[in-house]
Amino acid sequence: AQPTVEKRNGMQVLKLDLPELKFNPRPLTLPEFRAQAPRLDWSTAPSWEFLARQYGPLVDKVLSDKPDFSALSPAMAQAKTLEDKVQAVVRWLSDKTRYTAVHLGDGAIVPTSPSTVLARGYGDCKDLSVVTVQALRHFGIPAYPALVNGSGLLPVDAVPSMAAFDHMIVAIPREKGGNILWVDPTAP
Repeated sequence: AQPTVEKRNGMQVLKLDLPELKFNPRPLTLPEFRAQAPRLDWSTAPSWEFLARQYGPLVDKVLSDKPDFSALSPAMAQAKTLEDKVQAVVRWLSDKTRYTAVHLGDGAIVPTSPSTVLARGYGDCKDLSVVTVQALRHFGIPAYPALVNGSGLLPVDAVPSMAAFDHMIVAIPREKGGNILWVDPTAP
């Protein structure tokens, strides 16, 4: 169904007439009860590319923070392979922090600076991912934060929205083979 557009008191009003939506409840004990409910999605972002261009600079600003990773140097010196180095960073981070989500204000979407995360000793998935990215970059390993939808509830035709993402992990390009090593620092 397509909405009708009306102008009222200087505002644009979209009206969407839908037939009665059927709801087939399942027992609450089955996973993903919310996936059974009818849904209506909307967004002010015109495209996924637009959304990425808006979000990227927010993360880049956080990644400009340069915390002290000198305590990690001995473990990184012993690590021989990419996987060993990544594991050293994730182990070090899990020893220094705990995974705790506090979604207040911008913190629901924008990661906290790595220095702040390390000083306070906790962070959510975005926070731990940017610390991991910065630690790897500090030791010369290219790494990038990656937003993902871990719930599996994102429909193929989803509208561009930050609501499509519920987790952040780390993408590390491998030198050989061109594939990517995906790392979740919240699950060491």
